[in-house]
Amino acid sequence: MMWFKKKAPVTPETKLQVLRYKDIPEKTDKHLVPSAYPQSHSAIPAASLQTICSRYADQLHELIDALPFSAQQIDAIVMPVLQRVIELIHLLPASEVHHHSGIGGCLLHQLECAIAAIKLIKGRTFRSGETLEENYHNKSRILLVAVLVALTHDVGKIFDVRVIDANDHEWEPEKESLMQWLARLRLKEYFVTWNADRQHKAHQLRSLRLAYGRIFTPQLICFLDAYPHSRLLCKFDDAVALGVGPFDDILRQAEEASIKRDAEVRRHLMGLYAQASSPLIQPMLTAMAENLRQGLWSVNKPAAQVFVTDQGVFLILSEQVVFTVRQRAAEQGVSYLPGTVPGFVRVLAEGACLQVNHQSPEGAQKYVWGICLQFGDVPKLYECLKLVDGQRLFESGSLPKAINVVDDTAVSQASIKAPKVDFRAPTGDFIRTNKSPREKIEHGEMSANSNEPVLSQKELDEVWQQKPDAEECQQFIEQLCRTLHQQIQRGKGSLITQMQAIEPGKWRLDSTEVEAVLRRHCIEAKTVEMLFRMRSRPPFLSFDPNAHFIICRDQV
Repeated sequence: MMWFKKKAPVTPETKLQVLRYKDIPEKTDKHLVPSAYPQSHSAIPAASLQTICSRYADQLHELIDALPFSAQQIDAIVMPVLQRVIELIHLLPASEVHHHSGIGGCLLHQLECAIAAIKLIKGRTFRSGETLEENYHNKSRILLVAVLVALTHDVGKIFDVRVIDANDHEWEPEKESLMQWLARLRLKEYFVTWNADRQHKAHQLRSLRLAYGRIFTPQLICFLDAYPHSRLLCKFDDAVALGVGPFDDILRQAEEASIKRDAEVRRHLMGLYAQASSPLIQPMLTAMAENLRQGLWSVNKPAAQVFVTDQGVFLILSEQVVFTVRQRAAEQGVSYLPGTVPGFVRVLAEGACLQVNHQSPEGAQKYVWGICLQFGDVPKLYECLKLVDGQRLFESGSLPKAINVVDDTAVSQASIKAPKVDFRAPTGDFIRTNKSPREKIEHGEMSANSNEPVLSQKELDEVWQQKPDAEECQQFIEQLCRTLHQQIQRGKGSLITQMQAIEPGKWRLDSTEVEAVLRRHCIEAKTVEMLFRMRSRPPFLSFDPNAHFIICRDQV
């Protein structure tokens, strides 16, 4: 008689293989890389760890080979981090319609940022220890922290999406990685939708939580914390969660390089004049067209925003134009358009929407045109952008009657040259100072007492030449809060535009003027956003620099 053991029920193995450096293929498998962009897809394949490594082999090799570690250190310290990042985010996109919005965009973006970060930090002097010996021994750790910042800065976006399978089973990122979920359910594909109520920049704090809870290993922590005075982990926290410090500066530059690369790929694959060569182009053009359709912008008038001329269609270049475009787009549910003049110009240029002025300097200035127009008796010079296809701004598709551009010799010699936009600093007649905030406090020009009720108009209009330190920043923001609250209660003031009373003791107002003050004082909006949230006494403020509004409450 033969006896057969009853087979135990088969349960999916959710513990994945241990990734080693030797497991990464020598070159990227080009068959796994999409040949079209953006990718129109309904599902994302449940690719294995080996398949993903094959898809990004070139980037993985470039990253790992740039690190000054032995093979043993790579496998012990670096590879576990890479594996956990891959398992966590799998082939999720980096954004809904912005950069790297295709399959695998999030991982590709973070790998590109990590590679760029290494190149950037190698050319800098970075002091992390108290002695020369500590600085020397920390070189490799500094490189590694820069890589870790880049590899983890966007992992918090997994909470901005909803991942489901064909049977509507939903992935719970708090419980397991995306790859573990796919393995447990033995899925072949999954679907992604973006949460409509996701908060701008909220992923930064979540990225920090995931880094320590799900990505970093004890070996990595011990390695980075070998020298007690280096505080490298604190600097990592500053960059990922707060957006400050030396590693944040490197991350910003690395992100810019990666986003620019993605824009070039889009433009190459879709054609030079493709409507969607940048995912920001269409919502930006739609917002401009809507401003014209609703009569918020005028055409061919002395104070117009758009000029249809015999030499082409021109758009006035100003902070107000940028703001109105963002505001209109935000009303239509698009809250990710650039809020600065340089960003506005860069997006339009990347989308092949601007004509180059070959008589202007290189850089962003090459897109600036000075045109002379005459309304009445006096000709006037306007600083503009020249659009490649101005018809896209008009609902009918046909252009209004063109006006003539006047020969600039008709203008006085003193104003022949159109004024140049300062792409590095805010424009306007402001009081500039070479003194640091600390020096101003010491000389009695600025109060160190955070209880001082308001800032004077002179203090609001000043332009600081350097970033304030944390204490100075907090002092200024406290005074700014009181100033803003006082002007709200009075119903008028230099900071108050488009104020609306929502309910008793609660107001909503446009933040354009406040943002201008912050730029003049070298204070980042995201820093203020966090400081506003941390306030424990009235006024209670919430600031959304992305949508350009502030909510002020007298009570919680």
